[in-house]
Amino acid sequence: MRPSRSRVSIKDVSRHAGVSVSTVSHVLNGTRYVSPELRARVEAAITALDYRHNGLARSLRTRRSYTIGLIIPDVSNPYYPQLARGVQDTADEAGYAVFLCNSDRRPEQEVRLVAALEQRQVDGIILDAAGPTPELLTALRRLRQPVVLVGSRIDEPDFDRVMMAPHGSYDAVRYLLSRGHRRVALIGGPPVFGSTRPTKAAGYLAALAEAGIEPDPALIMQGDYTREGGRLAMHRLLALSAPPTAVFAGNDLMALGALVAAREAGVRVPEDIAIVGYDDIPEASVAVPALTTVAVPKYEMGRVAAELLLARLRGEGSQQPQRIELPHRLVIRASA
Repeated sequence: MRPSRSRVSIKDVSRHAGVSVSTVSHVLNGTRYVSPELRARVEAAITALDYRHNGLARSLRTRRSYTIGLIIPDVSNPYYPQLARGVQDTADEAGYAVFLCNSDRRPEQEVRLVAALEQRQVDGIILDAAGPTPELLTALRRLRQPVVLVGSRIDEPDFDRVMMAPHGSYDAVRYLLSRGHRRVALIGGPPVFGSTRPTKAAGYLAALAEAGIEPDPALIMQGDYTREGGRLAMHRLLALSAPPTAVFAGNDLMALGALVAAREAGVRVPEDIAIVGYDDIPEASVAVPALTTVAVPKYEMGRVAAELLLARLRGEGSQQPQRIELPHRLVIRASA
């Protein structure tokens, strides 16, 4: 006889699935690895019995909320939903929920969000920050919860970090130079707080220096990581008395905006000017022309960050802060 919903217990689930109570507990709480076969049996039993896990009782017993806070700069940028999905899928497998927060790249908002997540007693925070402002670093260092930083704008050695390998912009500009371009422009993002240079500038300048090319300040434009920001920056570049023959944009949205500006100005891509982006968002491959870009593993970055945070919550791994770098690759398409 099937127990009524109000009386279904973890023991009922274990009997129905033919596994131990501890195995059911590990599936529910994400406290230990369970083979896919056993996990499937437990999940089938939960569905068949309509079992309702008492999350409040678990939280009171373990003194955990089984929630994670994720702070990202811009949920409307197609880069970040893919990263967030990597975090959520990994958290779901471990029995954790994710609070998603949007900072709009405002440092003061990041500090407020960190405080709000702390008040909600999340077990840990994953953060892609605008930069290492003193206020943010102070807020992070006083947290009792573990923090994992994603992205490359904070490289503080006392935090766990998941970053991209640092040579993506260098590889992109070096490719353009190999195609014979000598006037290569940069549409960078806003300066990282604490730095006066647009992001991605270091690799751009390194590639020019290697080729013996003196950088022209007129070819270095500051964008805002939006399509419109890229469009406006491209119009300024095309208005120069000696416009560039190639452009590297610090993300795909700005590169797509640059494509729009070129079309508006009657400039052909890639015949008159080549354009390369960064991120490889889904729209890059269907743009006209398709966008050459630096592909980064967005989902993988979220997954690795969540795994690192969960390992901290379980007390696993090295006690020293971890720095994990993920690879990029140059995807050559029609725009360059």
